[in-house]
Amino acid sequence: MYRVIIDGTDATDDVVELRWSIGVRRPEDRVGISRGRIVLDNESGQYAPEQVGALALAQGAPVVIEVEDGAGWRRLFTGEVEYAEPSAGEFGQRMATLAIAGAESRLARCFVRVGLRLDVGADEAVEAVLDHPDLAALPRDIGATSARFASFGEQWGGGHPYRAGGRAG
Repeated sequence: MYRVIIDGTDATDDVVELRWSIGVRRPEDRVGISRGRIVLDNESGQYAPEQVGALALAQGAPVVIEVEDGAGWRRLFTGEVEYAEPSAGEFGQRMATLAIAGAESRLARCFVRVGLRLDVGADEAVEAVLDHPDLAALPRDIGATSARFASFGEQWGGGHPYRAGGRAG
């Protein structure tokens, strides 16, 4: 069983279609941006921007997809709304389609410099990257993991120093 949370609201009962892809498909792949699509039943108008009290489907609204795996809820996707396409008006399908992108989409728009680190846990790596002020709003909880990197750091996309001239790491 899946659970979909959009901007803090459980939208699971309204999900008609749910698709997403992870950013890494094979070992040694470079991390790509996870993307997906959520189609919501909007008969209630809860996802229609013209309705008073409707859920804001603004760009950047947080999206979480989780699965019940017998031992509890496990997070499969953490990201944000890229754009929403609600069908407005009194007639038509009354659906809302959300294009979603993983947290990596924000990373792709922001260059971060992290000093080289050896034998680093995944949680430490995430913290080092998210120290950048432009990334402070991203979720930091990556769930329980024992993943470790033999080396982590250097620069992505040429990197750049913080606006104040300092360096992360």
